[in-house]
Amino acid sequence: MGYVYKKTLKGGTPRYYAIYKQPDGKYRWEAAGRQKQAAEALLKRREMEIAAGTYGKLSEISFDDLVEKFLEEYVMIALKPRTQADYEQVCGKHLVPYFGKVMVSSISTAEIQSLVKAKLSEGLSARTVNKILSILSKIFVQAIKWGFVDGNPVANVDHPREEKKEMDFLSPHEVKMLLDACPPDFYPRVLCAVTTGMREGEQAALINEDVDLDGNRIHISRSFSGGHLTSPKSFRSRRTVLITPVLSKTLAELKLKTGAKPTDLVFPGDDGGYMSPHVLSRRFEKVLKAAGLRTITWHSLRHTYAALMISLGENLVFIQRQMGHSSIRTTLDLYGHLMPEATFGVGERLDSLIFGDDVSRFPRFSTRQG
Repeated sequence: MGYVYKKTLKGGTPRYYAIYKQPDGKYRWEAAGRQKQAAEALLKRREMEIAAGTYGKLSEISFDDLVEKFLEEYVMIALKPRTQADYEQVCGKHLVPYFGKVMVSSISTAEIQSLVKAKLSEGLSARTVNKILSILSKIFVQAIKWGFVDGNPVANVDHPREEKKEMDFLSPHEVKMLLDACPPDFYPRVLCAVTTGMREGEQAALINEDVDLDGNRIHISRSFSGGHLTSPKSFRSRRTVLITPVLSKTLAELKLKTGAKPTDLVFPGDDGGYMSPHVLSRRFEKVLKAAGLRTITWHSLRHTYAALMISLGENLVFIQRQMGHSSIRTTLDLYGHLMPEATFGVGERLDSLIFGDDVSRFPRFSTRQG
Protein backbone atom coordinates (compact mmCIF):
# COMPACT_ATOMS: atom_id res chain seq x y z
CA MET A 1 0.00 0.00 0.00
CA GLY A 2 1.45 3.34 -0.99
CA TYR A 3 1.25 6.73 0.71
CA VAL A 4 1.88 10.44 0.21
CA TYR A 5 4.81 12.20 1.86
CA LYS A 6 5.41 15.93 2.23
CA LYS A 7 8.91 17.41 2.25
CA THR A 8 9.70 21.09 2.82
CA LEU A 9 12.46 22.45 0.62
CA LYS A 10 14.69 25.47 1.21
CA GLY A 11 12.65 28.65 1.37
CA GLY A 12 9.62 26.80 2.74
CA THR A 13 8.41 25.44 -0.60
CA PRO A 14 6.47 22.18 -0.12
CA ARG A 15 7.17 19.16 -2.32
CA TYR A 16 4.89 16.13 -2.26
CA TYR A 17 5.91 12.59 -3.14
CA ALA A 18 3.94 9.50 -4.04
CA ILE A 19 5.62 6.51 -2.40
CA TYR A 20 4.57 3.07 -3.63
CA LYS A 21 5.80 -0.51 -4.01
CA GLN A 22 6.85 -1.44 -7.53
CA PRO A 23 6.25 -4.88 -9.08
CA ASP A 24 9.86 -5.85 -8.24
CA GLY A 25 9.16 -5.28 -4.54
CA LYS A 26 11.21 -2.08 -4.25
CA TYR A 27 9.65 1.16 -3.02
CA ARG A 28 9.83 4.23 -5.19
CA TRP A 29 9.60 7.91 -4.27
CA GLU A 30 8.12 9.89 -7.16
CA ALA A 31 8.00 13.69 -7.01
CA ALA A 32 4.51 15.06 -7.68
CA GLY A 33 4.93 18.81 -7.24
CA ARG A 34 3.57 21.29 -4.72
CA GLN A 35 0.02 20.01 -4.31
CA LYS A 36 -1.06 17.14 -2.09
CA GLN A 37 -3.96 16.40 -4.45
CA ALA A 38 -1.49 15.91 -7.31
CA ALA A 39 0.49 13.40 -5.25
CA GLU A 40 -2.69 11.54 -4.29
CA ALA A 41 -3.79 11.40 -7.93
CA LEU A 42 -0.34 10.18 -8.98
CA LEU A 43 -0.34 7.48 -6.31
CA LYS A 44 -3.77 6.25 -7.37
CA ARG A 45 -2.71 6.20 -11.03
CA ARG A 46 0.48 4.23 -10.28
CA GLU A 47 -1.41 1.69 -8.15
CA MET A 48 -3.91 1.20 -10.97
CA GLU A 49 -1.08 0.74 -13.48
CA ILE A 50 0.60 -1.83 -11.25
CA ALA A 51 -2.69 -3.71 -10.82
CA ALA A 52 -3.34 -3.66 -14.58
CA GLY A 53 0.20 -4.70 -15.46
CA THR A 54 0.87 -1.54 -17.49
CA TYR A 55 3.25 0.10 -15.01
CA GLY A 56 6.52 1.27 -16.53
CA LYS A 57 5.44 0.84 -20.15
CA LEU A 58 5.95 4.57 -20.86
CA SER A 59 9.51 5.90 -20.83
CA GLU A 60 10.28 8.03 -17.78
CA ILE A 61 11.82 11.51 -18.05
CA SER A 62 12.05 14.52 -15.75
CA PHE A 63 10.48 17.78 -16.82
CA ASP A 64 13.78 19.67 -17.12
CA ASP A 65 15.22 16.92 -19.31
CA LEU A 66 12.08 16.92 -21.47
CA VAL A 67 12.36 20.68 -21.98
CA GLU A 68 15.98 20.33 -23.04
CA LYS A 69 14.97 17.66 -25.56
CA PHE A 70 11.99 19.75 -26.69
CA LEU A 71 14.15 22.81 -27.36
CA GLU A 72 16.92 20.91 -29.15
CA GLU A 73 14.89 18.45 -31.20
CA TYR A 74 11.75 20.46 -31.96
CA VAL A 75 12.02 24.21 -31.34
CA MET A 76 15.47 24.72 -32.90
CA ILE A 77 14.48 22.71 -35.96
CA ALA A 78 10.84 23.58 -36.63
CA LEU A 79 10.43 27.20 -35.48
CA LYS A 80 11.75 30.60 -36.57
CA PRO A 81 14.55 32.32 -34.60
CA ARG A 82 12.29 34.87 -32.90
CA THR A 83 9.87 32.13 -31.84
CA GLN A 84 12.79 30.03 -30.63
CA ALA A 85 13.84 32.89 -28.36
CA ASP A 86 10.29 33.19 -26.98
CA TYR A 87 10.13 29.46 -26.18
CA GLU A 88 13.54 29.46 -24.51
CA GLN A 89 12.60 32.47 -22.39
CA VAL A 90 9.28 31.00 -21.22
CA CYS A 91 10.80 27.60 -20.46
CA GLY A 92 13.81 29.01 -18.63
CA LYS A 93 11.96 31.66 -16.64
CA HIS A 94 8.60 30.08 -15.87
CA LEU A 95 8.30 26.36 -16.56
CA VAL A 96 11.59 24.70 -15.55
CA PRO A 97 11.85 26.64 -12.24
CA TYR A 98 8.30 25.53 -11.36
CA PHE A 99 8.36 21.84 -12.33
CA GLY A 100 12.10 21.17 -12.19
CA LYS A 101 12.96 17.48 -11.90
CA VAL A 102 9.39 16.29 -11.39
CA MET A 103 8.68 13.27 -13.60
CA VAL A 104 6.63 14.35 -16.61
CA SER A 105 4.18 11.45 -16.24
CA SER A 106 3.24 12.69 -12.77
CA ILE A 107 2.26 16.23 -13.79
CA SER A 108 -1.50 16.55 -13.50
CA THR A 109 -4.10 19.08 -14.60
CA ALA A 110 -4.44 20.16 -10.96
CA GLU A 111 -0.71 20.90 -10.76
CA ILE A 112 -0.86 22.98 -13.96
CA GLN A 113 -3.90 24.84 -12.62
CA SER A 114 -1.78 25.70 -9.59
CA LEU A 115 0.88 27.03 -11.97
CA VAL A 116 -1.74 29.36 -13.45
CA LYS A 117 -2.67 30.64 -9.99
CA ALA A 118 0.97 31.13 -9.02
CA LYS A 119 1.83 33.09 -12.16
CA LEU A 120 -1.20 35.34 -11.86
CA SER A 121 -0.29 36.04 -8.23
CA GLU A 122 3.18 37.08 -9.43
CA GLY A 123 1.50 39.84 -11.40
CA LEU A 124 1.69 38.29 -14.87
CA SER A 125 -1.09 39.23 -17.27
CA ALA A 126 -3.68 36.71 -18.42
CA ARG A 127 -2.22 36.96 -21.91
CA THR A 128 1.27 36.03 -20.67
CA VAL A 129 -0.06 33.13 -18.61
CA ASN A 130 -1.98 31.82 -21.60
CA LYS A 131 1.22 32.02 -23.65
CA ILE A 132 2.96 29.92 -21.00
CA LEU A 133 0.13 27.37 -21.15
CA SER A 134 0.29 27.27 -24.94
CA ILE A 135 4.00 26.42 -24.88
CA LEU A 136 3.51 23.89 -22.08
CA SER A 137 0.79 22.21 -24.15
CA LYS A 138 3.16 21.94 -27.11
CA ILE A 139 5.74 20.34 -24.81
CA PHE A 140 3.22 17.68 -23.81
CA VAL A 141 2.18 17.11 -27.44
CA GLN A 142 5.80 16.25 -28.22
CA ALA A 143 6.05 14.18 -25.04
CA ILE A 144 3.13 12.06 -26.28
CA LYS A 145 4.86 11.53 -29.64
CA TRP A 146 8.08 10.52 -27.87
CA GLY A 147 6.29 8.02 -25.62
CA PHE A 148 6.74 9.77 -22.26
CA VAL A 149 3.04 10.37 -21.52
CA ASP A 150 -0.25 9.16 -22.94
CA GLY A 151 -2.24 12.37 -22.55
CA ASN A 152 -2.00 16.17 -22.39
CA PRO A 153 -2.89 17.49 -18.90
CA VAL A 154 -3.01 21.06 -20.23
CA ALA A 155 -6.11 20.25 -22.29
CA ASN A 156 -8.49 20.53 -19.31
CA VAL A 157 -6.89 23.52 -17.60
CA ASP A 158 -9.08 26.61 -17.15
CA HIS A 159 -7.33 29.46 -18.94
CA PRO A 160 -7.52 32.96 -17.44
CA ARG A 161 -9.80 35.29 -19.35
CA GLU A 162 -8.00 38.00 -21.29
CA GLU A 163 -9.38 41.50 -21.29
CA LYS A 164 -9.78 42.57 -24.89
CA LYS A 165 -7.56 45.58 -25.46
CA GLU A 166 -8.97 48.21 -27.75
CA MET A 167 -6.67 48.88 -30.67
CA ASP A 168 -5.50 52.42 -31.24
CA PHE A 169 -5.25 54.06 -34.64
CA LEU A 170 -4.92 57.56 -36.05
CA SER A 171 -7.54 59.61 -37.81
CA PRO A 172 -6.76 61.06 -41.26
CA HIS A 173 -6.05 64.45 -39.63
CA GLU A 174 -3.70 62.84 -37.11
CA VAL A 175 -1.92 60.97 -39.91
CA LYS A 176 -1.27 64.32 -41.62
CA MET A 177 0.05 65.77 -38.33
CA LEU A 178 2.36 62.76 -37.94
CA LEU A 179 3.74 62.99 -41.47
CA ASP A 180 4.28 66.76 -41.17
CA ALA A 181 6.39 66.18 -38.06
CA CYS A 182 8.64 63.54 -39.68
CA PRO A 183 12.23 64.45 -40.54
CA PRO A 184 12.99 63.91 -44.26
CA ASP A 185 14.91 60.65 -43.76
CA PHE A 186 12.12 59.10 -41.65
CA TYR A 187 9.13 60.36 -43.66
CA PRO A 188 9.24 57.61 -46.37
CA ARG A 189 9.09 54.77 -43.84
CA VAL A 190 6.20 56.27 -41.87
CA LEU A 191 4.32 57.01 -45.10
CA CYS A 192 4.89 53.44 -46.28
CA ALA A 193 3.58 52.00 -43.00
CA VAL A 194 0.41 54.06 -42.93
CA THR A 195 -0.46 53.64 -46.62
CA THR A 196 0.31 49.92 -47.06
CA GLY A 197 -0.27 48.28 -43.67
CA MET A 198 3.02 46.39 -43.99
CA ARG A 199 4.39 44.76 -40.86
CA GLU A 200 7.48 46.21 -39.20
CA GLY A 201 9.67 43.26 -40.16
CA GLU A 202 8.43 43.32 -43.76
CA GLN A 203 9.44 46.95 -44.11
CA ALA A 204 12.81 46.32 -42.48
CA ALA A 205 13.63 43.57 -44.99
CA LEU A 206 12.41 45.49 -48.07
CA ILE A 207 15.01 45.94 -50.83
CA ASN A 208 14.78 48.18 -53.88
CA GLU A 209 14.16 45.38 -56.38
CA ASP A 210 10.99 44.52 -54.40
CA VAL A 211 9.52 47.92 -55.33
CA ASP A 212 7.82 48.16 -58.74
CA LEU A 213 7.54 51.92 -59.25
CA ASP A 214 6.04 51.56 -62.74
CA GLY A 215 3.29 49.27 -61.54
CA ASN A 216 2.83 50.99 -58.16
CA ARG A 217 3.39 47.72 -56.31
CA ILE A 218 5.59 46.26 -53.59
CA HIS A 219 6.43 42.54 -53.59
CA ILE A 220 6.79 41.11 -50.07
CA SER A 221 8.81 37.90 -49.84
CA ARG A 222 10.88 38.22 -46.65
CA SER A 223 10.85 39.66 -43.14
CA PHE A 224 13.45 40.74 -40.57
CA SER A 225 12.64 39.40 -37.12
CA GLY A 226 14.62 38.66 -33.97
CA GLY A 227 17.84 39.75 -35.62
CA HIS A 228 17.38 37.31 -38.50
CA LEU A 229 16.11 37.46 -42.06
CA THR A 230 13.20 35.04 -42.33
CA SER A 231 10.32 34.08 -44.57
CA PRO A 232 7.05 36.00 -44.05
CA LYS A 233 4.73 35.20 -41.15
CA SER A 234 2.44 32.90 -43.17
CA PHE A 235 1.76 31.73 -46.73
CA ARG A 236 -0.54 34.69 -47.42
CA SER A 237 2.05 37.08 -46.00
CA ARG A 238 4.08 36.48 -49.17
CA ARG A 239 2.13 38.91 -51.34
CA THR A 240 2.03 41.94 -53.61
CA VAL A 241 0.57 45.15 -52.19
CA LEU A 242 -0.67 48.14 -54.14
CA ILE A 243 0.84 51.50 -53.22
CA THR A 244 -0.44 55.04 -53.60
CA PRO A 245 0.95 57.49 -56.19
CA VAL A 246 2.33 59.67 -53.39
CA LEU A 247 4.23 56.73 -51.86
CA SER A 248 5.46 55.64 -55.30
CA LYS A 249 6.80 59.15 -55.99
CA THR A 250 8.37 59.34 -52.51
CA LEU A 251 10.17 56.00 -52.94
CA ALA A 252 11.37 57.03 -56.40
CA GLU A 253 12.85 60.26 -54.99
CA LEU A 254 14.44 58.30 -52.11
CA LYS A 255 16.07 55.86 -54.52
CA LEU A 256 17.39 58.70 -56.70
CA LYS A 257 18.73 60.63 -53.71
CA THR A 258 20.57 57.68 -52.13
CA GLY A 259 21.75 56.10 -55.37
CA ALA A 260 20.62 52.78 -53.97
CA LYS A 261 21.35 49.51 -55.77
CA PRO A 262 18.59 46.94 -56.45
CA THR A 263 19.70 44.77 -53.53
CA ASP A 264 20.10 47.66 -51.05
CA LEU A 265 17.62 48.06 -48.22
CA VAL A 266 14.90 50.64 -48.81
CA PHE A 267 14.81 51.63 -45.12
CA PRO A 268 18.27 50.92 -43.65
CA GLY A 269 19.56 51.87 -40.24
CA ASP A 270 22.28 54.46 -39.70
CA ASP A 271 24.98 51.84 -40.39
CA GLY A 272 23.34 50.74 -43.63
CA GLY A 273 22.15 47.49 -42.11
CA TYR A 274 18.79 46.45 -40.74
CA MET A 275 17.15 48.95 -38.40
CA SER A 276 16.40 47.31 -35.05
CA PRO A 277 12.86 47.52 -33.60
CA HIS A 278 14.29 49.36 -30.59
CA VAL A 279 15.81 52.12 -32.75
CA LEU A 280 12.62 52.35 -34.81
CA SER A 281 10.44 52.72 -31.69
CA ARG A 282 12.71 55.40 -30.29
CA ARG A 283 12.56 57.46 -33.48
CA PHE A 284 8.81 56.98 -33.73
CA GLU A 285 8.24 58.19 -30.17
CA LYS A 286 10.18 61.39 -30.91
CA VAL A 287 8.07 62.08 -33.99
CA LEU A 288 4.83 61.48 -32.06
CA LYS A 289 5.97 63.92 -29.41
CA ALA A 290 6.96 66.51 -32.02
CA ALA A 291 3.52 66.13 -33.65
CA GLY A 292 1.74 66.59 -30.32
CA LEU A 293 0.10 63.17 -30.61
CA ARG A 294 -0.54 60.54 -27.96
CA THR A 295 1.88 57.63 -27.59
CA ILE A 296 1.02 54.70 -29.83
CA THR A 297 3.01 51.70 -31.02
CA TRP A 298 4.47 51.35 -34.49
CA HIS A 299 2.06 48.45 -35.05
CA SER A 300 -0.79 50.94 -34.58
CA LEU A 301 0.10 52.33 -38.01
CA ARG A 302 -0.92 48.95 -39.46
CA HIS A 303 -4.25 49.29 -37.63
CA THR A 304 -4.49 52.84 -38.96
CA TYR A 305 -4.16 51.60 -42.54
CA ALA A 306 -6.97 49.07 -42.01
CA ALA A 307 -9.22 51.70 -40.41
CA LEU A 308 -8.63 54.12 -43.28
CA MET A 309 -9.42 51.44 -45.86
CA ILE A 310 -12.63 50.52 -44.06
CA SER A 311 -13.66 54.17 -43.81
CA LEU A 312 -13.28 54.39 -47.60
CA GLY A 313 -15.62 51.43 -48.00
CA GLU A 314 -12.95 49.18 -49.55
CA ASN A 315 -13.73 45.51 -50.02
CA LEU A 316 -12.78 43.43 -46.98
CA VAL A 317 -11.16 40.72 -49.12
CA PHE A 318 -8.93 43.38 -50.70
CA ILE A 319 -7.94 44.61 -47.22
CA GLN A 320 -7.19 41.02 -46.15
CA ARG A 321 -4.89 40.51 -49.15
CA GLN A 322 -3.14 43.85 -48.69
CA MET A 323 -2.40 43.09 -45.04
CA GLY A 324 -1.44 39.46 -45.58
CA HIS A 325 -3.90 37.95 -43.12
CA SER A 326 -4.10 34.17 -43.27
CA SER A 327 -7.90 34.28 -43.61
CA ILE A 328 -10.80 36.70 -43.91
CA ARG A 329 -11.83 35.60 -40.39
CA THR A 330 -8.67 37.21 -39.00
CA THR A 331 -9.53 40.48 -40.72
CA LEU A 332 -13.11 40.36 -39.44
CA ASP A 333 -12.05 39.49 -35.89
CA LEU A 334 -9.61 42.39 -35.79
CA TYR A 335 -11.52 45.06 -37.66
CA GLY A 336 -15.13 43.95 -38.00
CA HIS A 337 -16.23 46.36 -35.28
CA LEU A 338 -14.99 49.25 -37.45
CA MET A 339 -17.30 48.34 -40.31
CA PRO A 340 -19.95 51.05 -40.79
CA GLU A 341 -23.50 50.28 -39.78
CA ALA A 342 -25.16 49.04 -42.97
CA THR A 343 -28.69 48.32 -41.78
CA PHE A 344 -30.09 51.84 -42.17
CA GLY A 345 -32.47 51.96 -45.13
CA VAL A 346 -32.20 48.23 -45.84
CA GLY A 347 -35.97 47.92 -46.20
CA GLU A 348 -36.13 50.67 -48.80
CA ARG A 349 -33.22 49.14 -50.72
CA LEU A 350 -34.91 45.74 -50.79
CA ASP A 351 -38.16 47.28 -52.08
CA SER A 352 -36.23 49.06 -54.79
CA LEU A 353 -34.47 45.85 -55.80
CA ILE A 354 -37.75 43.97 -56.19
CA PHE A 355 -40.13 46.65 -57.50
CA GLY A 356 -37.75 49.04 -59.25
CA ASP A 357 -37.75 52.81 -58.94
CA ASP A 358 -41.54 53.11 -58.83
CA VAL A 359 -42.39 51.32 -55.61
CA SER A 360 -45.87 52.89 -55.62
CA ARG A 361 -47.11 50.07 -57.88
CA PHE A 362 -46.23 47.22 -55.55
CA PRO A 363 -49.02 44.58 -55.02
CA ARG A 364 -51.50 45.60 -52.39
CA PHE A 365 -53.08 43.07 -50.04
CA SER A 366 -56.80 43.27 -49.39
CA THR A 367 -58.70 41.91 -46.44
CA ARG A 368 -61.45 39.48 -47.32
CA GLN A 369 -64.75 39.85 -45.57
CA GLY A 370 -67.56 37.52 -45.11
